[in-house]
Formats: sequence, C-alpha cells, structure tokens
Amino acid sequence: MLPEGKGTLTHASGKGPFGPLAEGETLVTSGLLEGVRVVDLAGEAGAIAGRVLGDLGAEVVVVEPAGGHPLRALPHRWLAWSAGKASVAVDGPADAVLDDLFATADIVIDTPGAPGALTLD
Repeated sequence: MLPEGKGTLTHASGKGPFGPLAEGETLVTSGLLEGVRVVDLAGEAGAIAGRVLGDLGAEVVVVEPAGGHPLRALPHRWLAWSAGKASVAVDGPADAVLDDLFATADIVIDTPGAPGALTLD
C-alpha cells in the first residue's frame, strides 16, 4: 500500500510500466522519499542513483572535492545526473562538513575507487 498524501502522477499516455492503467489508478513518481536525506559521494558509476532518489523526493547533497566533481568535465552527464541535487565542496575526507552531512544522512551513496571522487575508503 502507498503512503497517504504522497505525490502522484498519471502517465500522459495512460499506460503504466506493465500495460494500461485502470481507471483512477496512478503511477507514483515523486514524494515517496520526502524527508529522506542522501549524501552522494558517487563517481560516474553511481551518480544516477542519487538522481533517481532525488526524483522520488529525497533531498540529495552531492559532495565534491575542492577542485570540482569529476563529472563536471562531462557537462551533459553532469547536468543530467546532478539535476535537483544540492552541492557542497569539501577540502578532503577529513573536512568537518562531512561529519555534519553523515550525522544527518539516511543514505550514503559511494563508489569506492572512483577516480577523483571522494569515497569512504
């Protein structure tokens, strides 16, 4: 059963992922993760996960090294995968900002070993 009061959207074509929707049926596409905070340390391989969680209503904070996220070198991907995310730059893994973010996070996305990205390694 879906949580009451969460956002819904009916697909414009009237079809759901598994065929036509029944009359009055809706696809839930946003608001399900409202109130959930995600800290996104992901490199390219995991950046889309944060985007999907944000699309579902989570607050997503992408953490960038002081020189910028490696995906910024790929503007089309950066714009697509960082849409709807807040961004914070840190000086490194020992930055106190990370402690504050982790203390309030419900989910942390990490891709260990991602070139140029911060990780929990």
